[in-house]
Amino acid sequence: MSPALPLVLGTLVLSLAPIFVRESPVGPTATGAYRCLMAAPVLAAILLAQRRRVIPKIAFRGWWPLVAAGTAFAVDLSLWHRAIQYSGPGLATVIANTQVFFTAALGVLFFSERADRRFWLSIVGAFIGMALLVWRGEDVFSSAFKDLTQGADRYWWGVALGLCAAAMYALFIVFLRRAGSGARGGTATQRLFVVTAVSGLLMAGAAALEGDLGWPGAVKLGPLLGLALLPQVAGWLMITAYLPRVPVGVAGLILLLQPVLSVLLSRWLFNEVFQAHQIAGAALTLAAVYAGSTRASVR
Repeated sequence: MSPALPLVLGTLVLSLAPIFVRESPVGPTATGAYRCLMAAPVLAAILLAQRRRVIPKIAFRGWWPLVAAGTAFAVDLSLWHRAIQYSGPGLATVIANTQVFFTAALGVLFFSERADRRFWLSIVGAFIGMALLVWRGEDVFSSAFKDLTQGADRYWWGVALGLCAAAMYALFIVFLRRAGSGARGGTATQRLFVVTAVSGLLMAGAAALEGDLGWPGAVKLGPLLGLALLPQVAGWLMITAYLPRVPVGVAGLILLLQPVLSVLLSRWLFNEVFQAHQIAGAALTLAAVYAGSTRASVR
């Protein structure tokens, strides 16, 4: 079986995440907490079935990247879930996928990586696409000012939180890559378990402070279970297992299925309407993300 097929399937499953978040019976932070805390025991059971340690046996200094990755993932999910509620699943997911540029910027600033001209051009293209995507035909400055200062309709808050979520997701990727760089960093499933557990505990504490950690009724538990079992467990396991086996260009193209499918599902399920210029902006943004995440743009 081609490794691209499980990667496609994992991406399709991951595209359901914003739909489940939109249907969650609890707030954004609590949704993330339940997502992770329900997924962690399943990941532990998978490791036990494989006769592996649930907690990786790593040196003390090897723990800080995992804890940092879990912390970044917790902040990322909390911000992204709010962006979904404020701006819609499709728009928030496309914006969050600009994380590739934040990741590259961190590489240039802190890891002595170099970016070529094609990469910088892809950044320009992405921001032009983003401008088209978020513009709804109104006076941008007055609308954004009213929204950000007075909470008019929270749309621009969703845009801003989506960009912040992309930045935090980039930090998550950097820390997770650092955690897996050593020979004694544990398996991918062990690292995913630790990150998921740390994220869940942090978001549970934050949700408790917000007063939003009440246990949802059995009837309303479906979206949270779906979010935990499908995107967080099945989707991420398939992606982490098969991503290294697929060429970079092919992998970048496959992973772009997630925001595309999220947009299509949002239009179908929630009547999330995109104007012609927003569709063009989304297409330009995704094309730029693909160009920026493939070939040896950052090396």
